[in-house]
Amino acid sequence: MGLRLPELTAVRNRHEAFGGDFEARFPSDTELVMTWISGPHWVSLSVNFATVAGELRHTEGNDVVRRYFGTELEDGAQGADSAASLWPLGPVD
Repeated sequence: MGLRLPELTAVRNRHEAFGGDFEARFPSDTELVMTWISGPHWVSLSVNFATVAGELRHTEGNDVVRRYFGTELEDGAQGADSAASLWPLGPVD
């Protein structure tokens, strides 16, 4: 099952990054990356309108949680990486 609106709402309502700075970038004509950062806390939502795919990444403690939707990956795939090894303003994969 893919990423659902209640999951997005839960992240939006509880994550500390939303009290910080916001940035929107357009890496290409078909991509939008929205990022919120507050100190060590961040949330990044990437959407590719050409492929109707996207990724939600956010810090959770010392980890980074990733959720995908509409990609060739298994629908709703998720993973965790070290928060120190990822930066939300890096290239969109």
